Amino acid sequence: MAFTASSWGQGQLLTGLSPGSSETGFEAVITKANLPTSSLDAGSLSCLNGGGDWRFSTDINGATQLPVDIVTCVTNASAASTEFIAWVRFPTYASGTRSVYAFWNKSGESQPAANAAFGSEDVWQDNESVWHLDDLTDSAGNATSLTTVGTPSTVDGVVGDGKRFASDSDYLYTDTVGVVENDSFNITFWYKRQTGDGLADGAAIGIADNSSPFGNYGIEFDAVSGDNLKVEVYSRDVSVAPNEVFRIPNFLEGDSVFVSANQNSSGSSVIAIHQGTVYTGSDSARLFGTTPDRLSFNRIMDSSPNIGGLSVLDEIRLTSAGNTKSSDRIELEYDNQSNPSSFWTAGAV
Repeated sequence: MAFTASSWGQGQLLTGLSPGSSETGFEAVITKANLPTSSLDAGSLSCLNGGGDWRFSTDINGATQLPVDIVTCVTNASAASTEFIAWVRFPTYASGTRSVYAFWNKSGESQPAANAAFGSEDVWQDNESVWHLDDLTDSAGNATSLTTVGTPSTVDGVVGDGKRFASDSDYLYTDTVGVVENDSFNITFWYKRQTGDGLADGAAIGIADNSSPFGNYGIEFDAVSGDNLKVEVYSRDVSVAPNEVFRIPNFLEGDSVFVSANQNSSGSSVIAIHQGTVYTGSDSARLFGTTPDRLSFNRIMDSSPNIGGLSVLDEIRLTSAGNTKSSDRIELEYDNQSNPSSFWTAGAV
């Protein structure tokens, strides 16, 4: 499918950073930092219909349209009051094909239906579930919406909104997991230490087996030696300590870390990127048990004793079975999400 780009009022070329290797199905975020003020100022050159007229293509004519997920689009005469977060999917993102044209300012347009070609779910076709956490729906369209327990609050995340959990009594979960013990898959998310909260002890991404009090798996964080953050794989009986994979030193108030974990037949491997420094570790422990039936955020276990704590989580995604991520891919995602204004170079409007 294509659109006639010349009938749109405004357009701009964005060129992304060159990847370490060619990436298939790369999902990239574009924010208002990448766009001219006039695109969101509600004036004569602004986007229209609540962002219904945004289109993206890898060519200037609109012949190679990209699917887009518009998470938020707020226009306002005051630049400080505008918001824009959109995700696009590149079939192939390589050193020679890493440009995207953004088009806007055409009346009477609306975004495709979520499940239509080039709609929001098309962006996440390689994922089982995606939660931006601006709301609790699955942007991939596969899982039920997240269920809230306690009172997690909405705060600023790394990419848009995140959810803050004040204790292990606050958590989110879904009973639609989608992958099983023997699958290879990846789970990726942002973990943030909010200023004034102190370093969390026990914040977690958890995968539980409701049929067994000991079938609890996932990734856990612990505070150790002041501002050092210990990253662990929890894949065992509750009476046995989780396995430490690495520590992140000097994890200070306000800091965020990008965490991406693969599971395969050998166990699990974890990459975390904090302020550009890459930490890696692996363990024979698995992230999923034999019959996983609950994916939870800020909680490892379904029943006491719980493992959770003070944390902010953001942009959580679980790939489809068989889709793990290379270190190049994980670092490219980090570069894009941690600083979109540096990732994209904007051309003339």
